[in-house]
Amino acid sequence: MKRIGILFIALVLALALVVPSVAYGNGPVYITGVTPVPPITVDWLVPYEDVIAALPSTTTITCSDDIDRTVDLTWVSIADSEHPEFTYNPMSSSYLGYVATATFELPPGVSQPEPPIPLEVTTRVRQMTSLLPGIYPGVTLLTLAFPGFNEPGTYVQATMEIAGADRTYYYYVPTAYDGSEPVPLLVVLHGGGSCGMAELLRADGKAEECGFIVVCPDYSTDILIPYVSGIIDAMAATYNIDARRVYAAGISMGGSSTAALVLALSDKIAAAGLVSGGSSVLLDVPLPRPMTVVMTGGSKERVILPIDRNQVPGMLATAEWLVEQYDCDPDPVLTEWDDPAVDPRTSITRYAWSGGIYGTEVVVYAIWNGGHCWPGGLQYAVPSEIGWVSQHIDALDQMWPFLEKQRMPIQVDIDIKAGSDTNPINLRSKGVVPVAILTTEDFDATEVDTGTVRFGPGLARPVGYSVEDVDYDGDLDMVLRFRTQETGIQADDTSATLTGVSFIDGAFFGSDAIVIVP
Repeated sequence: MKRIGILFIALVLALALVVPSVAYGNGPVYITGVTPVPPITVDWLVPYEDVIAALPSTTTITCSDDIDRTVDLTWVSIADSEHPEFTYNPMSSSYLGYVATATFELPPGVSQPEPPIPLEVTTRVRQMTSLLPGIYPGVTLLTLAFPGFNEPGTYVQATMEIAGADRTYYYYVPTAYDGSEPVPLLVVLHGGGSCGMAELLRADGKAEECGFIVVCPDYSTDILIPYVSGIIDAMAATYNIDARRVYAAGISMGGSSTAALVLALSDKIAAAGLVSGGSSVLLDVPLPRPMTVVMTGGSKERVILPIDRNQVPGMLATAEWLVEQYDCDPDPVLTEWDDPAVDPRTSITRYAWSGGIYGTEVVVYAIWNGGHCWPGGLQYAVPSEIGWVSQHIDALDQMWPFLEKQRMPIQVDIDIKAGSDTNPINLRSKGVVPVAILTTEDFDATEVDTGTVRFGPGLARPVGYSVEDVDYDGDLDMVLRFRTQETGIQADDTSATLTGVSFIDGAFFGSDAIVIVP
């Protein structure tokens, strides 16, 4: 009898497992809910497989009989919440979190209600990055041992005391540098919450390719001007830097900071590039000196929150302001990038105004549907937080040819009305004013690009020129002629200035005294 009793109990238990819907006489058992899975946080560069392993393998479901049941989870995707086609990328962080989705099967004897409940669960996977230490505190910063720093030149980490604290900056010296010839210096400024090493990771390859030194500081805006000025001086003291070819570029806060350098360090910065920020800083503000400015920005930029910001109208407004100041050709040359095979999500229009004072140019790259990022660079965060990174161009590849052409202007000798001691100007004259650019030991006036020359406040362009030795020193000089009525010289002016570009020496200017006569 004891054996029969045990068999009976086993049979009852077996039936309960196979047909639980009739257990306790309560009728069918339905799923009523799914227990949420807590979010997880992973570090930058964690592989997809490791993220899957870090997610829970089970959860519980609630049922109509008030008994929770454990179900096995199969994680099927980790993707951007707004753009599910953008799946988890170890190099693309998410401050708000990727959405991870898992499916499961109902246990035996548990049925779907009407309407059915989706047999899935979602949670957030927040990925922190060492590229944004200000946003992700406590994350280990990049080090120069990171495998991405793989160019064959020399990487250096240095410090400088500014405002009572040691500040860190990083730079890269290309293999071509041997100290025998001066080389350009590019200062690249990071965005808010980022770090200088992130910008070095972006620019070292271009520095190696083109032979310039790139320096990327960790900075805050309150010490920007003295810090960057000090870095330029320190680099010039250590390396053979071409002081006439120091450039600045930056993204986001770094773009705004670069614009600040344009205004504050025009005696050191020859040209500048602004990416995703900074154009408004230059709008309606007279620049101390004409210089080439390249602006890049997207029409759908985001900074964490899903709010689109269109940078294009502001860049074009600033460009119009600069073009007028620089006396550039009024009609820009347009170039398009819109191959969907390269990038199906964005397209680019470049507006390039040339022919300004000192040969300056104003350039705008409008990234249509582009996000808050460096075109051609890393999709460093999910599109729902920063927008799409355009892959049609690389911003530095495009920017550098415009920057490297510019040099700080040098002063040359000019002689207004050569042969006259007083240089008299009759403002009512309908004739021309001759101005000689003199050849000296350091400057060959015959190499002047006459199409770039401007004279006087009116920025008069020459109506003719000749090459002759006006000072009888045996060297040929350049004599240009300007219509008096176009010079813009006023009755109380005591001097006039001429600007231009030499094919050999780049930008130059010269001034000479004048006397206004009846």
